[in-house]
Amino acid sequence: MRRWAATTLIAAALTSSHAQPVPAQQSALPADSVARRFGDAVRDARARLALDDGRLWGVRLDTLQWIGAGDSELYFTRDPEHAGFGRDSASGVWRGPMPAGTLVANTASDLFGRRWAMVRLPLPNDDPRGVTELLIHEAWHVVQPSLLTLPAANETGAGAALLDEPEGRTWLRLEWSALTTALGVTSPATRRRACRAALLFRARRYLVASPDERQRERVLDLSEGMAEYTGMRLAGAGGDRRLAARLRTVAGTLDSYVRAFPYQTGPAYGFLLERVLGPRWTRRLARTPDLQQLLAGTLGAERQRYLDWLKVDGDTAALRATADREAKASGGDSVRAAEEARWQGRQARLAELRARFVTGPTLRLRPHALQLSFDPRGQVSLGDAGTVMANLVWKNEQGASLTAPDGALVTPDWRELRLDVADAAITEGTLRAPATWRTTNWTLTLPAGWLLRREGAGWIASPP
Repeated sequence: MRRWAATTLIAAALTSSHAQPVPAQQSALPADSVARRFGDAVRDARARLALDDGRLWGVRLDTLQWIGAGDSELYFTRDPEHAGFGRDSASGVWRGPMPAGTLVANTASDLFGRRWAMVRLPLPNDDPRGVTELLIHEAWHVVQPSLLTLPAANETGAGAALLDEPEGRTWLRLEWSALTTALGVTSPATRRRACRAALLFRARRYLVASPDERQRERVLDLSEGMAEYTGMRLAGAGGDRRLAARLRTVAGTLDSYVRAFPYQTGPAYGFLLERVLGPRWTRRLARTPDLQQLLAGTLGAERQRYLDWLKVDGDTAALRATADREAKASGGDSVRAAEEARWQGRQARLAELRARFVTGPTLRLRPHALQLSFDPRGQVSLGDAGTVMANLVWKNEQGASLTAPDGALVTPDWRELRLDVADAAITEGTLRAPATWRTTNWTLTLPAGWLLRREGAGWIASPP
């Protein structure tokens, strides 16, 4: 996710990536301008990747191909060999109509028999370095399966609410602060102390995290964090400084840390590991796919203690005492006070969401598979009920689609999408023709054959 990123694509296999919002004033740009901007941005990104020559990961990224996804057209950087697409001489890209059911997001996308890096268009004009980082980020997602074999990270798994609660947010903010210090100093001794503090605060958070949550954080630090690191590392010099500047402001600009955290922690650990282990440090990830364990392994005599703590093992009483002392010295009391105050104000929002998606009447969609885009900065966990995802979009190839700017709930088992019934006029029975509902909170289209039936005060919608 770029700092101007807004949506994340989640497929049925729970792989993920991100996409930026389309500013309203740019959505009406002429298609020719959008195509030229995309073609120019790809050429800039290729030039940066060619300079790397495959050194960072052992594979070349400048040979990969991108898709630019507009409102109704797709733009390819090579011939997709599909009917309806032709090469545009002005931009150098292949243009054609968007196939039905295409979900637009920044992600690795399998389309027309090939794997591409998809980016949402139009690209912004005010941050060319950020655009290059975005294109490289998505290119890395294309090759990630061959570089790192990662387990699934359930977006709505048990304990995902931790980073919305005071305890989890406090320790994460302290970890970010320590990482910012480590990135900004030149003294190896000072950097080492800051790295120890970051790992200490991470391990302390793991003490109160569920096993699922610890797994989710580790995997997202790799899947999204390493894509972000690669983009910032290869888009030009000074990526670590840009990241440090972002970390200094991120606590006050992100309302939700639940899904936004890896775009901060992942690249921070990546830059620090590069400083300690050298430019080929990424080769170690195949054997040790855990950024915090890799950094702990550089701590010499203290190595084993930190490795144990990160595994929630060893002398956890000593971990609590050490982390509490370090937190106090790092301004932890004021951070905790701010988070407790935020949490008190948060209760009204959580109660509203529970009334909409849990206790009130809902429309429960049960598709065969889910492929979603949503805003990672607006993700809210409702515990065992699931997670509300803002700016959620769902589509399938049969013509079903949902747009829920104010959010929809995804259940923990990923079998259901829940909408507040709102002012929707729903009739029981099997749809004989496609139907569309437009409410104040969402728009839903279901094709013929879907079954709508009552359950209590709500409804269940199932595909044929």
